[in-house]
Amino acid sequence: MKTISNDRIRTILTVIDAFVTATTLFLCMQLLSDSFSLKDVTGLYSALYLTIAVTLMLRAGLRKIDAQKKDAVFFVVIAGLLILCGIFYIIVGVTDEATVFGMTVLYAYMVGTCIISIGKAKKHRIPKIVWNLLLIVVIVSGYLIVVVSTLYPKGKLEEEGIADFMKMLLQVAGITIPVILMALGHIILLSFKRINLGILKKIIQKTFAAEILFGLIMLIIAFSFILQMFDPAFTELTYGDALWYCFAIVTTIGFGDITAVSILGRILSVILGIYGIIVVALITSIIVNFYSEVKSEPDEVKTEDEDDEAAEEK
Repeated sequence: MKTISNDRIRTILTVIDAFVTATTLFLCMQLLSDSFSLKDVTGLYSALYLTIAVTLMLRAGLRKIDAQKKDAVFFVVIAGLLILCGIFYIIVGVTDEATVFGMTVLYAYMVGTCIISIGKAKKHRIPKIVWNLLLIVVIVSGYLIVVVSTLYPKGKLEEEGIADFMKMLLQVAGITIPVILMALGHIILLSFKRINLGILKKIIQKTFAAEILFGLIMLIIAFSFILQMFDPAFTELTYGDALWYCFAIVTTIGFGDITAVSILGRILSVILGIYGIIVVALITSIIVNFYSEVKSEPDEVKTEDEDDEAAEEK
């Protein structure tokens, strides 16, 4: 009887994780929408916490496959608590106690992930440690603000109806915004997970792609100044609008919301467009030509994640 390999299991769990994460984003947006329209959001709260719990169970499975048992246990514990939160909402509805309970578990998960990240960081990765410490401060501050507003005595609030509405929105935002940010970050991470950043870094070093892109950026900045100063279509617009126009020209998107009307503006647009096409084609060919060559040298390229795994094994 054939056994399923770890790679196959990892792929299946990753695909399911992506779909569940997308569902979490949808539930967050629906929760925000229904809260603004003053609809009953009890079911959405329950579904959101249960969906997050499923996501964490999937990630626990991925951590177990990668032999990160401590992380897997942490995800399972948080998932169990989130399941209790979902059941709690179904039983008692949207109450202050249920809200505080759910937020406590959710924010504890975010702080826990930061602590895990700090524990895995090497001593020379000071920026990563400082960044996670700042995140912890922000997370704890946001948690305290939302909890204090939730438990604040109603009798002390003026204009009770308006105050209750603002309080509800703050509670919803305190739950949905962190979840949305985490979900978006996780989707981006899944998208770039198979991209070896070490290989891309080596390609840039070998081909001077950074210098080429830097030259393109400087050209965009310079042409934006010239367009805003001399083209009538840009004199009443901001410098940001000129940058936006130059970006559309370089990428050959051509939104058409802004167009150059002077001879000078059109000449600059043609130069920028041709230069952009050349640079984009050049960068593409560089990546295609050098990726296989650099990938054939695995011993010379090591990503930060690989360094972390090696350190943990030791």
